Amino acid sequence: MLNPSKPFRILALATAIALVIMNGVVSADGKPLVEVFTTSDIPIISDHQGDRVQVYEIDGIKLLEEKISHGLSGNTNTAKQQAIERVTQLEEEQKQQVQRTAIGLSKAQQYGIDRYPAIVFNSEAVVYGVTDLAEAMHRYREWQESTTQ
Repeated sequence: MLNPSKPFRILALATAIALVIMNGVVSADGKPLVEVFTTSDIPIISDHQGDRVQVYEIDGIKLLEEKISHGLSGNTNTAKQQAIERVTQLEEEQKQQVQRTAIGLSKAQQYGIDRYPAIVFNSEAVVYGVTDLAEAMHRYREWQESTTQ
């Protein structure tokens, strides 16, 4: 699992609390809430565009930190100013990506996710190591059937 810095862990925890309060588990049409935890180098195969699927690339903060810190001055004060300037110049999409990453990290911690890729269904079941959402859904449905018998 990634080791985010303390400010991001605090943000992630606050986000997790808000999400627990705000998120329902199953939509009115009975489709499960699907949360995918992966990294930018492990793509997820999905043909479930209409379903409730949220993908969290949990390495987004690390990648942004690397981008921002690339080529900073060797002088501490100058480097600080350069980093602040770079952060303030982030585009809206980049800011949203960091927010999604923070949410993903907090949810991964909430669920006890200890490896990835991981696909969580309705906050109750997780399928590890599968990158095809249809295959993960099939495994989830089989698990559901076996627990209701």
